[in-house]
Amino acid sequence: MYYSVITRTIMSTSNMFFNQFYKSFETDNIDTSLISIPFDNAKFGILTFNAVSCNITSQGQEFVFVIDRSGSMSDRCSDGRTKMQHISHTLKNMILYFHEHSIKNLYVTVFAFDDIFVPILNRTRINSGNLQEMLISIDDIYPNGSTNIELALKKTNEYISQLKIDNPHHNISHIFMTDGDANIGSKDPTILRSLVDINVENAFIGFGINHDALLLNHISSDKNNSYHFIDALEKSGLVYGEILHGILYKYLTDTEITIENGLVYDFVTNNWVNKLFIGNIVGEANKTYHLISNNPDNCNVILTCKNLDEEYSFQANELINTETKHTKYMYRQRTLELLFEVSQLQKNNIEEQQFVPSMSFKKKSNNRDEYNLKMNLIKEEQRELKQKLHLFFDEIKKYMADNNLHDDSFLKNLCDDIYISHRTLGTRYGNMYSTARQTSQGTQRCYTVSHTPEEEGEFGFTPKTVLKIPRLFRQTVGFHTPNLFEDLDDNDNYRLQHPDDIIHNISNFDEAPYLTPTATRLMRDVSANHNYEVFSYDKEEESQAI
Repeated sequence: MYYSVITRTIMSTSNMFFNQFYKSFETDNIDTSLISIPFDNAKFGILTFNAVSCNITSQGQEFVFVIDRSGSMSDRCSDGRTKMQHISHTLKNMILYFHEHSIKNLYVTVFAFDDIFVPILNRTRINSGNLQEMLISIDDIYPNGSTNIELALKKTNEYISQLKIDNPHHNISHIFMTDGDANIGSKDPTILRSLVDINVENAFIGFGINHDALLLNHISSDKNNSYHFIDALEKSGLVYGEILHGILYKYLTDTEITIENGLVYDFVTNNWVNKLFIGNIVGEANKTYHLISNNPDNCNVILTCKNLDEEYSFQANELINTETKHTKYMYRQRTLELLFEVSQLQKNNIEEQQFVPSMSFKKKSNNRDEYNLKMNLIKEEQRELKQKLHLFFDEIKKYMADNNLHDDSFLKNLCDDIYISHRTLGTRYGNMYSTARQTSQGTQRCYTVSHTPEEEGEFGFTPKTVLKIPRLFRQTVGFHTPNLFEDLDDNDNYRLQHPDDIIHNISNFDEAPYLTPTATRLMRDVSANHNYEVFSYDKEEESQAI
């Protein structure tokens, strides 16, 4: 879209976009043994904003769905339905949502791919006359063949290029889903990333635990791109629903935070920076970013963004008449730093994280002692990091107990992050889970992964691929200490044999700290069960749509 840009600078915290927009610093210096900072005598602070509610966007929308239909999509999930049935159900729910909310000027295109690329639903504007036909077309996607991600991205790029020419004022959203590795075509992350048009919004979704998380995370690392992991197949509607909410209720774009006399934390690089690009802001969004400054009184925090044809700049005011201790956010900062450390360790040692290293790798080693030393060093790094996670988990739990915060959703979410990272560290799927938790906490998403594989058979497990991790405890247990064995009942023996394991009750979706009312409703709508009965043919509506 092409506009003449008008810049407005607004110094107040109450305006047409935000209910709140403020900064706040602690009075004490940061304990550098807990948080790494680039300079001394710094104070910890937060930038918080709450966006106003907004209606569904009136801008023209183009949704391009690209669905993996390779043979593995016929695998059955724990509820008896196949992966393809789950995806088809979710896709039909989204089409119903578009129809039921009478979203005008919205078009849907659906492609499927395996070792070929085929159109399933040509570009269509939804109305009552074509709704049933659209739903039936989704049911015609059948699993078959291999997975050629290169082909899918090339063909999608060609289609989107023409779509941009034909509809220059429409917002284009590309939603790509796969459940596996690329087993034909290029597997080079750099090549595949170059096939993605960064001038449109791209969401890459890894479905189940056998997808290539490193690949999807790499090709989605540019601006306007995002990576999502569907851990439990029956929850796919929540993930798609959050993506949909971010598109339809997008309020501000190209948002960036600039700091003068201070720095803001970038969770992606684990660095303190003076500029942080945060992208789009949706209606009702509640976001908090971490700041440091050794001169808080003169620390200016400015947010720049765009709304249609105008560019805005906001300066945060100082929060007054409030408690200046930000203990919860200090715990979040430490959690984000640990999640980065976990992700980096697992990325650096991705090949060595397999439970049984390949024989070919062993044969290539000229010195078996050197090989064993390398493996032992990796295990020691993992052991030390797991111990660090464990101690930090206990510290948060004790803080919650001492301050009667057992039900605090924010702190419980941090405990979930640490628990899942600890539980999967060193497993073949550890990078997938730690990256997902790091991204969801850093971007403050509504949904995040919470289901780790427990039993052989989940997600198409075989005895050779099942994780070697302890089963998930569902009992509600008080905060963990090394000697806490009471109230464990049936788990006494397991706990005594595995003293290093963390016992924790994972939060439910309803307890997610970053949920908003509109996002929750949309995510539930996309997850709902429908009978897909034949809808009435509305000639008047169809004539208006032409």
